[in-house]
Amino acid sequence: MKEEKLIGYQTKKIFTPSSSAKFTFVEREGKINNHFVDALNTPGKQIVLYGHSGCGKTTLLKNKINQIYENSFTTRCMVFQPLK
Repeated sequence: MKEEKLIGYQTKKIFTPSSSAKFTFVEREGKINNHFVDALNTPGKQIVLYGHSGCGKTTLLKNKINQIYENSFTTRCMVFQPLK
């Protein structure tokens, strides 16, 4: 029998309710992946990802950006209400 080497991960790195998953990311195949990568590579292109909370929108985006670009950064826009 061939012996397989098991890889161990910390549970908090696999089940990630408050952050995006890296080890459990499932790569999309075919047209969907190609369209998404083309959109990410198009300067000035805006992409809208929608779906239920927790379905993997942020995970998909973060993993694809890390695969495509060597260096990237994330910004957060916030709207502040003036004090009355």
